[in-house]
Amino acid sequence: MIDPNDLTDENHSTKALTNLRTICKKHTTVSTSHQGISSLDRNRAATHNGEIPIHPGEYGREYFSGQPFILFAHFSLVRNSFQRYASWVVFFEKARSENGQTPNMGSGAMIDYEHCWSGEWNDTTAYGPACRHRRRIVAQLVKQLPRGKILDLGCGDGSLLFELSHMIEGVFSGADVSEQGLSLAKRNNPSMTFTLIDLASSFKIDPQDIVIMSEVLEHIPDDESVLKSLAASTRFVVISVPGGPASKIDKRCGHFRNYDQDLLRQKLERSGFEVVRYFRWGWPFHDLMQWISDIGGAGDRVTAGRFGLLTKAMATMLHGLYYLNSMRMGSQVFAVGKSKLRST
Repeated sequence: MIDPNDLTDENHSTKALTNLRTICKKHTTVSTSHQGISSLDRNRAATHNGEIPIHPGEYGREYFSGQPFILFAHFSLVRNSFQRYASWVVFFEKARSENGQTPNMGSGAMIDYEHCWSGEWNDTTAYGPACRHRRRIVAQLVKQLPRGKILDLGCGDGSLLFELSHMIEGVFSGADVSEQGLSLAKRNNPSMTFTLIDLASSFKIDPQDIVIMSEVLEHIPDDESVLKSLAASTRFVVISVPGGPASKIDKRCGHFRNYDQDLLRQKLERSGFEVVRYFRWGWPFHDLMQWISDIGGAGDRVTAGRFGLLTKAMATMLHGLYYLNSMRMGSQVFAVGKSKLRST
């Protein structure tokens, strides 16, 4: 087991850079023994003497030519950085049952939401590129609907409501199963109303124009029962859920299911909704990130909830890259349903 103290940004990046420097040092030794002074050394000397260094292309050709292990070293550094950032999901490793077993698919109720909203999820929500893009896409879907009363069901810390309230007019409210999450939501949105609700048991909400459920349904044992209740009390639902086969990460997230193919569409239609928008998002970069974190064993690590400078920088870079993701393919599912039971 990896020591959690070794997983700080500084320790992780230092180890990766040390490994890379060792490889590069070996390469430089080989290069100088066969070619005299390498272009890297000439660049350093020229810069020190105030001269113009050689063209970067010349340095690149010499540095990479015939040295596949150098390319691999650079790839390894980037991959390690990706894996370090990917550990934003591994807080679920801490959500173990009393006998020390990691929650598997179908064990969503075992997640300690109070613990998660006490520091584990906060930076992930604020800086995580997937979280930020989910909020962006959900907000765009909400903007296209007739607006009035808008409820974020499973609002967490209220970050989506905060962004929506600065984009559109409406009467906003939130509900969540976590008291700690609601405390953060009230702090972020002091003028809004928030309610403690457990969707895994019987619940009741006031009539709404739009109900948002972003990354919520997969945590509920009987999701269709919840959807049927919503069909009687809201005009529209805007939903995001994970799609595709369950990964190690999903199992540690306590998901009862993922929504492969048209599963969410089928459940919406059976529950009294007409599906007016349905699409996938995330290919290639979000899906690649999920794949790297899964095969790289990030789901088996434990890390603090705080993002260091390296992780924030990586998250910012990925956020920009995620704008290039397809709106037709990917492991993230978005849907808008119109209730057949309530038209006004």
